[in-house]
Amino acid sequence: HDDDHDEEEFENTNGFIGNSNGEAKGGTAGFSFVGDQGFFGFSYNTIENDYGLPPGTHAHGHGDEHEDEDHDDDHDDHD
Repeated sequence: HDDDHDEEEFENTNGFIGNSNGEAKGGTAGFSFVGDQGFFGFSYNTIENDYGLPPGTHAHGHGDEHEDEDHDDDHDDHD
């Protein structure tokens, strides 16, 4: 990877970067009853997802943007 990329500066936004996250909340509830002294049921479920990118990260694909550059495909320099 090139060392000539300028480091982006971020202000502290309490952990949020605009247009970089998604949030979803949902839930279900149910009830069941069958007579003649048999069966009773109840169900409750919630889910909350919060996805995002932390400051300083970005997606970087190995595509056409570096087509003319010499590139070490062995990736020996990666951890």
